[in-house]
Amino acid sequence: MVAAVGKLVIAIIVVVILRWGWKLLNWAWLNPKKLEKSLREQGYKGNSYKLLKGDLIELATMVKEV
Repeated sequence: MVAAVGKLVIAIIVVVILRWGWKLLNWAWLNPKKLEKSLREQGYKGNSYKLLKGDLIELATMVKEV
């Protein structure tokens, strides 16, 4: 009986971690890419989405030029 409860707890923890991971992936990668695609279809141009560094390299080069 105790082993069955332990397995149930582990299964619930795994489901919670997977759900949290999916939400994080959706927030950090999928939604921005969908938005980028939608904006490009509407004719907007710009830099593509980069997860961690973003436009920091371009910003740094512009600051150096100024």
